[in-house]
Amino acid sequence: METKPVVTCYGDSSLFSGLQAHINRGLPKEATEWKRSYGRSSKFVCLDASFVPYDEDILPTENDKSLISRPFFHIYWTECDVDNYKQSVREDITEWHTALKSNNIPDWLIVVVVSDESKVKAKLLPRSSVIDRVKSDFCGKQVDRCIVLTEPHKGDQRCMDSWNNFYQRLRQLLLQSFNRHLSKYEENMRSLRERRNEQKWSFSEYFLVQEELAFMFEMLGVYDDSLLQYDELDALFTQFLLNHAAGETVDWLTPFIEPCTKWAGISLSKALNWDKRDLIKMNKASLLEFRNYLFSRQCALLSLLNRPWEIAERAVAYLHNTVQEMKTLEIEMPEGSLACWVFLSCLEVLHTSDKLNNSTEKLNSHSLYTASLWDYARKKLKELGVLCGLMPEVSSNPTSEQLNKVVDLLFGMGINEEEASTTGSPRPIDRLREALSSRQSFQRHYLDLSELAMGTYKHIGRMRSARIIGQDVAEFYMKQESPQKAEGFLLDAMKMYKQEGWDILSDSIAVLLAQCQKKLSNPLKYAKTACYIVCSKNLSHSERCYYLDELIQLSRSDDGNPLCIQTNPAFSVDNIVLNTPVATFQDEMSIELEIFSNLPREVFISQISLGFSHEASEGSQKRSLSRQPSLYGTVDEPVMNFQTIRPQLPSKINVVSATDVKQEKLQSSSIICTNTNELLKRADSIQGSVSDSIYKLNYKLSLTAKDVLIKPGVNLVTVKSQVDSCKRGLYKLGQLCIEMGHLEFIRHNMANNIFVEIVCQQPFFEVSPSAKIGELISGIKQDVELTLNTCSIPVTEGSILSVNTSSGLSAFYNDESDVKISLGAVSVNSSVTMNLQLQHILTKDSAEATLTFESSFLHYPISCHVTFYPPLQFSHKVFSCQERKYIQVEVKGNHETPFSLTKPHLKTVDNNDVDFTYLGHFDKWQFIMTSQYVICGNFEVMLSQDHPLLTLFSLLPTDHLWMKTAYVDYLYTTSI
Repeated sequence: METKPVVTCYGDSSLFSGLQAHINRGLPKEATEWKRSYGRSSKFVCLDASFVPYDEDILPTENDKSLISRPFFHIYWTECDVDNYKQSVREDITEWHTALKSNNIPDWLIVVVVSDESKVKAKLLPRSSVIDRVKSDFCGKQVDRCIVLTEPHKGDQRCMDSWNNFYQRLRQLLLQSFNRHLSKYEENMRSLRERRNEQKWSFSEYFLVQEELAFMFEMLGVYDDSLLQYDELDALFTQFLLNHAAGETVDWLTPFIEPCTKWAGISLSKALNWDKRDLIKMNKASLLEFRNYLFSRQCALLSLLNRPWEIAERAVAYLHNTVQEMKTLEIEMPEGSLACWVFLSCLEVLHTSDKLNNSTEKLNSHSLYTASLWDYARKKLKELGVLCGLMPEVSSNPTSEQLNKVVDLLFGMGINEEEASTTGSPRPIDRLREALSSRQSFQRHYLDLSELAMGTYKHIGRMRSARIIGQDVAEFYMKQESPQKAEGFLLDAMKMYKQEGWDILSDSIAVLLAQCQKKLSNPLKYAKTACYIVCSKNLSHSERCYYLDELIQLSRSDDGNPLCIQTNPAFSVDNIVLNTPVATFQDEMSIELEIFSNLPREVFISQISLGFSHEASEGSQKRSLSRQPSLYGTVDEPVMNFQTIRPQLPSKINVVSATDVKQEKLQSSSIICTNTNELLKRADSIQGSVSDSIYKLNYKLSLTAKDVLIKPGVNLVTVKSQVDSCKRGLYKLGQLCIEMGHLEFIRHNMANNIFVEIVCQQPFFEVSPSAKIGELISGIKQDVELTLNTCSIPVTEGSILSVNTSSGLSAFYNDESDVKISLGAVSVNSSVTMNLQLQHILTKDSAEATLTFESSFLHYPISCHVTFYPPLQFSHKVFSCQERKYIQVEVKGNHETPFSLTKPHLKTVDNNDVDFTYLGHFDKWQFIMTSQYVICGNFEVMLSQDHPLLTLFSLLPTDHLWMKTAYVDYLYTTSI
């Protein structure tokens, strides 16, 4: 409000008119300390005044209780010499002073303006100037009531000093006047408040009295004190309402609780609404109108205090409290009218706060309240949408009754003509009218408000509130038949409730989520959510059974790949008993599982399978270097069926006190943690991403149980399987799969340190020479028997056995050198014999050779070592007879195999001057050699001198075709 304290002026009006502009500029220029009564803190105020002509009729009397409109101070202006003073001015001042005194007004000041010309002309004696006479005639002991204004238009230093003295004197006298009037006014106001329990006491009258005090403080620029007056009125009125609700009725409250016919929202466009104030003055204001006026005045003062961010903060409590008051007092209002009032008020406050706030920091810190207002407006708009048939789930258009209700609600909002003429952003009433005009418009406005509320909550980190709004938006989208938009909001709300331990709320959201996912025709997501609902202990038994039937229905449908979901929370494995921790092939393995079912009733499970993954045996592959988790100093090697214990972080912090004393003075005091090395251990910074995909793995070793009836609670299930074609070694417990038709419950990584061991004796091969030969002989092609002993590994029909040989050895099967043998089915611990032919190159000494066997039923190639022996043994002797030299070579068979030998021959290797003469007939020399016979060949040596000889003896076999062209050589050295 633009009011100023009233100051009357009397005397030389033309003189004051010439000085008024200067006074209006200079008076509020400097702040003055206002020392207040009753021990209140002093304030610095900038005083201004509204100067009006003096009139005796406007002088307040003792019974005048007004504060703002009354004149607070009176000034008499004169510029005269002594003669004029004696002739007319003195009498005029006397009349003016007498009128003030008769009305008991002590707040006055006489201003004598003095110029140079008047001073020169007068040449007065000392103590005979006009100012002296005025002080003598009127001031008495109050010498401060008269002041001289010297040369006001000159502008020199003397003039400036004179003006400053005048301003200081006027400010001090004005403050004294304010104190006197305020003290008296507050005393009257307190006495009026103390009579509040009297029968004829009226709150409206008291409200106007204290509000005038607030006007006074606002006029003086003390806005916080002015706001305090309204806060006190608010608290007093609220207390009266509470007392009335408790049964203490008062007569003056009757107009406030009469049926409400208008529900216009708060209007903050004007600082003071005189129309509403007049209604309060006439005791015709309704509760909503009074509350609107009171809050608008508080908002205006908050704006003057540069605290516009508090408007939204106060508005939240104001709106909720007022709504509660309306319900408590049972004030009759048309259905939906209170929601209209809340909606309009919220938007008006939000618009004003946004317009006045220019501090980003303050705006962010009070965004909580703006978010609450957006949310409150959203809720009330939804309430109106339900009432007026504008929600999306309604199939038909609004009825005529609902349309009439919209018209009545819009009529009760009223129209502010002054606001209607302004241009700019749409007013709250315009937005509400548009929202109620059609279903599409309503839905658009509702979603806009929801987005604004959620965005503001997220901006300030209030994710819980944002998720709750998202839940309402999801329900709205579900009614709008847009489940794809609702799913994300429901998931966020469900996760939030679950994380914070609100299981009942989380489960209720899960039901909505299941309905949404069913409409989306997503069987996998629907199965997961339905499984969660089925296992909930917070939902009714009938609801859980309904969704269990839905799961069973999904399990019977075959639309392609099976639906894979986690076993938790439907099933949990509480205990695992290894009946056969060690097994071999063809043994039956069995494991007993203790499965706990959270389902509401028994279900039929088609199959339960437990898979094992093969662990590489120690030393089978070189371990690559990798970074180990920094929390542990050793490598975590798995130990079969043993749960490793990892060190845990300490549960408490150990601290001790420490002080630093220097020169017998305490310098510092602190606390020290003694186990920082444990608390500050760096967690492993390399963490693999965890995939949440569920899929069934294929295991070579899998134990199963078919056609199992699972009941609620504990179930003992034995899974078993015969160890068949799998590698030997350790097998780690891997995946559990519980199949219910087309639905599979899967749990990965059942236990990290549960192993079973498969013991396997590998097949081996035996190579046996034929009974005719007895031993393997080098140099000849001979038949052998190859025997395969299967041991623990069976041979399947059609398996191909490949035979590879080492260097110098050849193998033949059916006269084919590339040996590929097709095998029939052979059971475990059985044998099968095959015929092969082997041929090793002719050697002087025994030779080792290797046969390598490969096949699909073998885990790795198997080698078999064979030894080949030479067919003959050779020795020699040297004889001398006088000068003649003879060499005798003996030939002996190594085995019973007979050999036909002919053409013995002896020659030197490195000396061509030596001749050998065979002492016999070549054509008659033919022997059949066995191990029972020894034959000799004698040769005479023809040489010129004795020296060592390197000789070569050779024979030609005649009974083995493949050896007819190959000589059997015997290389030896002898001295002659």
